[in-house]
Amino acid sequence: TEERWIRKVCVQQALASLTLEERQLIDLRYKDDLAQPVIAQILGMPEGTVKVRLHRLRKRLRKVMTEEP
Repeated sequence: TEERWIRKVCVQQALASLTLEERQLIDLRYKDDLAQPVIAQILGMPEGTVKVRLHRLRKRLRKVMTEEP
């Protein structure tokens, strides 16, 4: 449907706005379905940092995807 297509485009645009590091975090968490401790180990950063960055990314993506054009 048209609504589904628009949603897909919005998601792609939102993801395109991320930095390489931000996209890596999102990919590891949601594409690869890894837990925060594993992501922290892979990226060599504290688990708390991963948790905070993912939280901020989700919040920012949510905002971008709900904005009116």
